[in-house]
Amino acid sequence: SVNINRGRINGGFVGSSWGRIFRCFSSGNVKGDIRNGGFVGRSYNGNISDCYSTGDVSGEISGGFAGDLDFGDIYNCYSTGKVVSNDPGGFIQEIYRGNVINCFWDKTTSRVSESAGGTGLTYNEMKRRSNFENAGWDMNETWLIDDLKSYPFLRTFFKPPKLSIEDNVIALEDESLYVEIQAEIFQPPSGYNEVSWDIRTNATWLDD
Repeated sequence: SVNINRGRINGGFVGSSWGRIFRCFSSGNVKGDIRNGGFVGRSYNGNISDCYSTGDVSGEISGGFAGDLDFGDIYNCYSTGKVVSNDPGGFIQEIYRGNVINCFWDKTTSRVSESAGGTGLTYNEMKRRSNFENAGWDMNETWLIDDLKSYPFLRTFFKPPKLSIEDNVIALEDESLYVEIQAEIFQPPSGYNEVSWDIRTNATWLDD
C-alpha cells in the first residue's frame, strides 16, 4: 500500500505496463495530473488479469483501475476506489485499442456510473459470488469470496488463521486478531442429566 502523488501516468501498482501482470493487487491512493489508475496509469501492448485495486484516484483521465489502455487486454479484474476527475471512468477512462473483458467496478464506492470498459455493480452486487462465476472467473483456484460479505480476494495472499487446542482452550490467530475461547464442563451430581458449559472468550488486536 503506497500513496502516489506526482505528475503524469500514475498507478497504485505500476505507472505504465508492458507485458503480462497477473494475480496482483494494490490498495494505495493515487493522485496526479493526467492518466491515473488505481492499479495502472497506462497499459500498453500487454495483458493484465486477475488483479484488483481498492485505492482512491484523482486527476485527469482517471479510472478506478486504469487510466487508459492502448493495445492488449485487461480481464477478470475489479476496482472499488473513489474516482475524482472532470471525466472519470469507473473502471477505466479511455480505451484506444484493446479490450476490457469480464471486469467490474463498484458504482457505489467509486461514485461513478460510467466507464469506457467494464461492468458497474452496486456495493452489494460486488459481494455476490454468482456475479463473478457467471462472468467466468475462477472462484476455485484463483479467487476467494465470503459470499454476500466480502469482495473477491486472491487465494495467493490468503493466510488461514492458526488454530491451536490445549486442554480446554481453543485459540485462533491471524495477522491482526487473537481470539481465545475457554470452555469448562461441569458434570452434574449423580441422578441429574444436565451438563452445563462455562464459556469465556478473550480477543486481542495484535500490533502491526
